[in-house]
Amino acid sequence: GEGSNLKRAPYGSEEDFSIAPAAKLTRLEEPKRVLLYVRKESEEVFDALMLKTPSLKGLMEAISDKYDVPHDKIGKIFKKCKKGILVNMDDNIV
Repeated sequence: GEGSNLKRAPYGSEEDFSIAPAAKLTRLEEPKRVLLYVRKESEEVFDALMLKTPSLKGLMEAISDKYDVPHDKIGKIFKKCKKGILVNMDDNIV
């Protein structure tokens, strides 16, 4: 009885260890993507923007690509809250 228990325990723990690190590595390699809905102030309909990196720089790059606007022509970026309050965007808000 004791011999069979000893054989099972190491086999079970080896199996656990071989699976867990692989799953963790997979999660670490996945890039964090952020999907935002944006529009020009004059437009009614929003466009979807997928950010390559979840930062203000990533947002500016996505806006530049989507609307064909040079990076240096993008001034400040604001988020308009439901109550109509304008918030200056930064890396924490993205």
